Amino acid sequence: TVHFEACAFVRSRQDALDLDITTGTVEGCQFIDSGNDALDLMTSTILVNDCWIEGSGDKGVSVGEDTSAMITSTVVKSCLIGVEMKDRSRAVIYNCRLLANQTGINAYKKNYRYDSGGFGFIYKSLFVENDVSLKADKHSILRLHDSGFDVKIKKTKRIIPDSYNTFDGSTAARCGSMGRMPEEEADSNSFFQSAWSSVDPNIRGPKQVQ
Repeated sequence: TVHFEACAFVRSRQDALDLDITTGTVEGCQFIDSGNDALDLMTSTILVNDCWIEGSGDKGVSVGEDTSAMITSTVVKSCLIGVEMKDRSRAVIYNCRLLANQTGINAYKKNYRYDSGGFGFIYKSLFVENDVSLKADKHSILRLHDSGFDVKIKKTKRIIPDSYNTFDGSTAARCGSMGRMPEEEADSNSFFQSAWSSVDPNIRGPKQVQ
């Protein structure tokens, strides 16, 4: 069980923070120019809140191998991949900004020992200046509610935006409610219950950069 608060990880040679079989929180931390992943999660339950992640050589946050993560009010900037979920992992992303990454969010199946890929539930977030905003393979699903993009996102069987999403980069939310999706809420991890009181359904992206 871990808690990291107000820590700075600068120019780590490989992964900055690698958490395996762990439960805990990472709050108010900075990850700058990590050689590989800024935050690498495996078989863990982790809340990431109010963090700044920039310049990772690979992923900003890697959510892998049956991990459950909630990422709130966080900026992920100029990484190879902003957030990646894979191998029966699940991530809830709320009030985040994905900025100038090669890929904003990627979901896929990597390890044959897992029966599915990655599942992402993205709420009230912003995607700006990414080369590719979203990717999901045939084993994965990304669902999006009331988020803003600077390019048009096409609905597919694997990438499912609702009618509240916009494609003009607007930071103002269109729906004033929490907007939680039934699939996400039904399978919600009780560890994240307190985090829901801190999200802001009226804005897109983190409060600190509005």
